[in-house]
Amino acid sequence: MQPPVTYANRVESVAAKGMLYTGNLRGGQKLTGDGDIIVMGHVNMGAEIYAGGHIIVLGRLHGVVHAGCDGDNDMSLTVRSIESQQVRIGNKVGIIDPSSDFWGKPAVITVRNEEILVTDWPSI
Repeated sequence: MQPPVTYANRVESVAAKGMLYTGNLRGGQKLTGDGDIIVMGHVNMGAEIYAGGHIIVLGRLHGVVHAGCDGDNDMSLTVRSIESQQVRIGNKVGIIDPSSDFWGKPAVITVRNEEILVTDWPSI
């Protein structure tokens, strides 16, 4: 029989690969990590996320995010609602116009041909 999985065991195993944050990030709050970061909540204006890996926001993104912050342009940003005018991946900065077709919608943001590319989040 396997021993029960405790919260401490889960955090330890996740910590080596990435971070899972449950809740909303408010202005002035900052998450940083060497791996992937998943936020199960909203990232409000003034909040910041810096990840060496990919970033997934399962909520509204108003704050500043930088996936691949160590210069890795192969990382991505996936959000349930893109409402931030600036995103960063690796050494690239993308400006998103509030009048764009992607504003307020689910999106996957990557770097292709040295430019930030915003695409629809695939329907499941």
